[in-house]
Amino acid sequence: MKIVRNVLIGSACLIGATNAFASESADLRVKGIISPAACTPAFSGIIDYGSIDPTTLNPDRPTVLPRKQISYTISCDAAVSFGTTWTDSRNDSVIGGHDSSFDDYVYGLGFQGTNKIGKYILMIDPSTSGDGNKVNVIYRPKAGGEWMNGNEFMGTKTIHAYATPGSLTPGSYTSIAGKLIVETYIAATETLDMSKTVELDGLATMSMYYL
Repeated sequence: MKIVRNVLIGSACLIGATNAFASESADLRVKGIISPAACTPAFSGIIDYGSIDPTTLNPDRPTVLPRKQISYTISCDAAVSFGTTWTDSRNDSVIGGHDSSFDDYVYGLGFQGTNKIGKYILMIDPSTSGDGNKVNVIYRPKAGGEWMNGNEFMGTKTIHAYATPGSLTPGSYTSIAGKLIVETYIAATETLDMSKTVELDGLATMSMYYL
C-alpha cells in the first residue's frame, strides 16, 4: 500500500510541473524498502558528561574523559537477519592524534566557533543478547567480504551483525539487547576559547541493514 501511495504523490508532482511550464522535464522518484520484517533500534538515553571542570583538562594535549555506557535495543516484528551501520553527523570536527587507519572509528564532538572540540570512540560490550540468549557480534566491511570476529569498535565503514556463539553466519532475531561503551577525548584547551562555554555536540546515527 505504501508503494502505491508513493507513486501517486510523485505523479501529482509531475503533473503540477507540466502545467506550470517551469521546465521541459521533471524527475519522478519512486523509493521504498521491501524487507521481511521491520526493526526499530532505540537507546536508553544520551551520553551526558554534565558540567566538566576546565581545570581537569589538559592544556597541551587531549584529555580522556571517564568511559560511559549506554544500553540499546533492536526490536523486530518477526525474526529477521540484520546488521547495523553508523554515520557521523559531526565527522568534520574530529580532532587528530590517532593513527589514520583508525579514522573510520572516530566520531566528532562539533565545533566551538571554528575550533574542534574533540572526538569519541564507540565500542560494543560483549554481553550482547539476541532473543534472550548470548550472541556473537560479528562484522564485515560495508563494501563486502567475509564475516569476522574480533572488532569491538563501531565504525562508519563496517556492518556489525549477530550470530550464535562460535558462528560467523548472521542469525535471525526478533530482539537484540546490548550496551555501547563510549570513550571521549576533549581537545587541548589551548585550542579552545576557555573564557566561553564549550558545548559537546556529538551526533551519531545507528541504522538498520537488512541481510
